[in-house]
Amino acid sequence: MDIEISADYKAETKQVIDAIKSVVDKDRYSQRWSICSYNKTVRFNASDITYAVKVWCENPVYWDVYFDLMEKYKRSFNVKWD
Repeated sequence: MDIEISADYKAETKQVIDAIKSVVDKDRYSQRWSICSYNKTVRFNASDITYAVKVWCENPVYWDVYFDLMEKYKRSFNVKWD
């Protein structure tokens, strides 16, 4: 799955990436469903930076993983939803 998260330019890139990694690493599905990787790419926008996260999971739990991760990202730092 592909998830895009935008963070303000004031947010340090390392902190944003660490928060993204932490959410994936601590996700309840990561052990059970073998989410195996995440990846980052960056797009520079006018007022923020977009981080693209790629997470692999089995199809039957796609939406469970997606909504679980989105909820945790929202709590882990202030995000702008595109």
